Amino acid sequence: MSANACTTSAEDDLIRHMSTDRHTAPANLRAAAWLYGLDTAPLVQARVLELGCGTGMNLLPFALSHPQAQIVGIDIDPAQIEIGQARLAQLGVGNYQLFSIALDALLQIQDIGTFDYILVRGVFALLDAETRLALMRFCQTCLSENGIACFDYPVYPGARNDESLRDALLFHSGQAEGEQQQLDSARAMLIFLEQGLAAGNPQRPALQALVRQDEKLSDLMLGLKYLQGFYHPCYFIEFNGLLDQAGLIYVGDARPHSEIPESWGPETAQVCEAINPGGNKILVQQYLDFACGRSRRLSLVARRERAAQVLTAPDTARLEQLHWSGHFVRYQNEQGHIGNGHLLADGSALETVGATGLSMLDHIGYAWPHSVDYANLSFNTRPVVSRGDQADEQHAADASRALRSLFLTAGNHLHFSREALAYDTASESHLTLVPGMVAHVALESGTRICSANPWQETVSLDLTSQEAAVMALLDGRHGPVDWIRAAATHDSEEERATTEAAHVVLTLLRKLHAHGLLQGASSAWLEFYAFSIETELDRPEVAADSAWRLMMHTFAPEWGGIGCARPVDSREKSAADSRELNEAVIEIHRQLAALEFERAEILADNLVKACPADWRAWYERHVVSLFMGKYGDLLAPALRAMLLRPDSAETYGAVALSMKFIKRYWQHKNLLEKTLRTNPRLSKTWDHLGIFYADRQQLDMASLCSERAAKLDPENDEILSNLAGNYSNQMRVDEALGIYRRIIRNSPNKMVLYSNYLFVAQHASNLSAQQMFELHRQFGLQAERLAKRVPLKLTFEQSRNPEKRLNIGFISADLRAHAVSSFIEKMWASLDKSQFNILAYSNSRTHDDVSARLQQHTAKWTRVVEMSDVDLARQIHADGVDILVDLSGHTSGNRLPMMAFKPAPVQMSWIGYPATTGVAAIDYYIADLGFRSDPDVLVSQFVESLIYIPSTNSFGVMSKGGAGKPKTPAPCIHNGYVTFASLNRPQKLNDDILKAWAEILCRAGTARLLIGNMYGEDMIQQIASKMQSWGVAVEQLIFKRRMDHAEYMQVHAEIDVLLDTFPYTGGTTSLNAMTHGIPTLTLEGDTLAGKQGVVIMRASGLPEFVVADRASYVERAVALANDMDEIIKIRKGYRGSRHGVANFQVRPSFYFERALREAWQRFCKGTPRVGFEVGYDTGECRSFEQ
Repeated sequence: MSANACTTSAEDDLIRHMSTDRHTAPANLRAAAWLYGLDTAPLVQARVLELGCGTGMNLLPFALSHPQAQIVGIDIDPAQIEIGQARLAQLGVGNYQLFSIALDALLQIQDIGTFDYILVRGVFALLDAETRLALMRFCQTCLSENGIACFDYPVYPGARNDESLRDALLFHSGQAEGEQQQLDSARAMLIFLEQGLAAGNPQRPALQALVRQDEKLSDLMLGLKYLQGFYHPCYFIEFNGLLDQAGLIYVGDARPHSEIPESWGPETAQVCEAINPGGNKILVQQYLDFACGRSRRLSLVARRERAAQVLTAPDTARLEQLHWSGHFVRYQNEQGHIGNGHLLADGSALETVGATGLSMLDHIGYAWPHSVDYANLSFNTRPVVSRGDQADEQHAADASRALRSLFLTAGNHLHFSREALAYDTASESHLTLVPGMVAHVALESGTRICSANPWQETVSLDLTSQEAAVMALLDGRHGPVDWIRAAATHDSEEERATTEAAHVVLTLLRKLHAHGLLQGASSAWLEFYAFSIETELDRPEVAADSAWRLMMHTFAPEWGGIGCARPVDSREKSAADSRELNEAVIEIHRQLAALEFERAEILADNLVKACPADWRAWYERHVVSLFMGKYGDLLAPALRAMLLRPDSAETYGAVALSMKFIKRYWQHKNLLEKTLRTNPRLSKTWDHLGIFYADRQQLDMASLCSERAAKLDPENDEILSNLAGNYSNQMRVDEALGIYRRIIRNSPNKMVLYSNYLFVAQHASNLSAQQMFELHRQFGLQAERLAKRVPLKLTFEQSRNPEKRLNIGFISADLRAHAVSSFIEKMWASLDKSQFNILAYSNSRTHDDVSARLQQHTAKWTRVVEMSDVDLARQIHADGVDILVDLSGHTSGNRLPMMAFKPAPVQMSWIGYPATTGVAAIDYYIADLGFRSDPDVLVSQFVESLIYIPSTNSFGVMSKGGAGKPKTPAPCIHNGYVTFASLNRPQKLNDDILKAWAEILCRAGTARLLIGNMYGEDMIQQIASKMQSWGVAVEQLIFKRRMDHAEYMQVHAEIDVLLDTFPYTGGTTSLNAMTHGIPTLTLEGDTLAGKQGVVIMRASGLPEFVVADRASYVERAVALANDMDEIIKIRKGYRGSRHGVANFQVRPSFYFERALREAWQRFCKGTPRVGFEVGYDTGECRSFEQ
């Protein structure tokens, strides 16, 4: 049949002429043979023969990248050979020869020479058994001693689909006259089958894949395969029989993963093992062909003399001796959330299981198109944080398993080789196109390129005219400035034209990069990634995605990269550091220490303008934004610092930190870890990684990071505070307090850390109420001293009318989904707006649905998280706030030092913290009337005057007018035993509590204890071991990890009674339980934190659940375990009297409004500040001595 029997479009011809197969690349054959135990000739001077070469384009990339190798291509189609010869001449390729030889003539050649690699494909894959045997014998005579041949041929049972396709093409072309019409009809049928196969056709997936493949066949190949009957599939075992007759030995497949049954699924592996227990190499593969329906094999064969060297199956231990490459980009949505998979160059997705395997593909992708060895993969996936002596051994095993798993599941998308290839040895100073990209066809829209990359992957891309102009300058001699000039249009103003051109260039470069069509030295790739980041600095969250690749191409292999630089330490002085710059940096930090943030910002901006090419200037700009809480401004200067100093791991750490504040959490952690692998001496980076783990309640990991940070920088107060916080959450309160005392001694002005100290101190069981008071009072005195240093004088000019409509300011970091808001929302909704304006000051970056609901009740809502204390005080004063109410106390995000400036005439603290603030400028602390006692032990524990107000149903514990309806029945009804529980924070637990619980469980042998809010398995094991050592049976303990809100509410269905903690009792936890009809057994302490449970139980009409000492606590619990009737009665709704303590008949804000008005009236009268109580019956206020 004539090779020119059919005329098609230039585009289609181009694609057919460029057909390549990456699995037949000599580099792939050499690596595959190695996995089967055979060493083959190095590629650099290899002799390669391809039978069925078509136009010869399959091996063109190899010829261009290995100029000392010798390649011979033979095909029976003279037209194809003529096209190939013309292209070789055009490219000036001297090591590649193409010949058109008829099959019979070829088999008669005696002196063709020997070859290290022989490929049999194309028309030579279609032979019948007799001819195939003759060809095998021919290959045996010209195969070198260490040579390997690869036969590409169709096999049954999968080739049955080819026969179905053949029948369809013969049917449609049966009425055609002449070869031309037959081919036209056959191709028309291919289009019909591609587009018209019914969705329910069971053969549809296989036939569509086959059609897409055959559309690329030349006219000659299509005619021979389907119209001339020149197509002879066979069973694999038959092929092996022919090999034996030809004096050859079967080695394996050029896709070695496909010969491992496990790669087709665990069930397939089990069945193959069962049906062939002896593991016969040939039988295994024949059974596997039946199991997977294989239709094509790429069989590697060698001379029979090498039989003893051939392994039964691929040796996956040898995977660690290979180089790996591939284009993989981790999937992420627009919000930056990542998935367990990667996008390939063609946009398709690859799902991967296992964190180590995912990370390996990440790093292979960062290096693309270069290859990385196993040492690099192991280095870049090694856990930065680990506990135990076996961590290195465990990682070695994990990495080995992960690589094997990737080989099995992603083998079709991974490139592997035994040595570095063309990309890895390129030396051009600017990016250049890979050799051989000269096949272009003009299209109306621009240009189509059809080529192959050095991995022998066919690439077809459509380009615009602008992109085509840029491509002409991708020659290794031109750089970004030239590319932009080529892409620039002249129909818009210059700056916009330049920006648009830069994006055109970047789009093109990324397209070419994804398909492996660019190469260059490390400096060329660094230039590319710098250009990428600079071009997208207006979208820094997108620009930052190039940070990993910049890092990979910067650092030398010993630091996990493929570049040549060593990581520098920012503490190393550079000769280029000017005295002026150093002095400017010192002054910036002096202003930051003085809390003069705006002045520091001005200095940082001036420094950037004066030294735009100095990385330190941009780094300091990043630092100032961090201090000011302008987290949206962090990333851009950090990226600029990174570009100017890509060999400084510290700049990558700044980028990593910035990613956190734009909620790119995976990128944040990933880059922190990569930074620490490169330079493990960065204390701040260790600290940030510890914060990442702490935020996710992985406290063991968090503590390990904090300990590393503290060891590197033992005088850094912020690092020490984070370490103490982790210890506190791990129930190591005494250790935490020791660290905090050291911080406060050294840095008494760091008020945030001071508050952290006081919050943790609340959980200590060995501090008296008076000691706690004194600690808080010292905080207040320090806040007052700092306030006096600032020349800020605030006078109150608003009306002092005692009956006027009051501006009530509320300040909190918890005006969002938080327990405080659960309480305050009903209060604000109930507040009489004719008497009170609500002005909210939110000190949080979170503005969620709860925030939106709260905002509806306000006259003004101000986000103040970026305001300094001075600016915030001025703002509150300017807003004319009459009464300012703090809702945080010493919890996270508080602004207590600001209140020392007294920005409002009356100031209060309420709800957020069960103790004094210590700040004398805060006039009142509002407490529940249930805390009032005679004598009142609390008055001496507060610097504020106390206001007692009765409880209302602001939390929804009871429905108005009666008991709440039970949400679920008491579980003891169907269990037959009582389930006690604790859902409090682990910080509140201590050994005294755990011992009391152990005694209860031992005496009430059938009872169970559910402990929730656990921070991980280590904490669970720690508590379980202690409890069991005290006699508790393992089956009596139930542990629940941290839960989301829905899970937390659902778990109440498993609980009969809560056991309170002491000395810090539950608050919100006990209130939530009461909404489910679950009482809390609580021990009354001598502080407000120790009396929260008391107030809740009395307000709920269940004072019998309040005990006075530990012994009574144990006895009462044991009695409850033996009296399920009482529990069931309470669950169904029984409540005792609440008169005088809680009033659920009035509006939630009724008593609070009375307290606000009374406090304001006393201010207007100039009455000395004293505590007062709001009466239960009438709301009348009565003073008491304090």
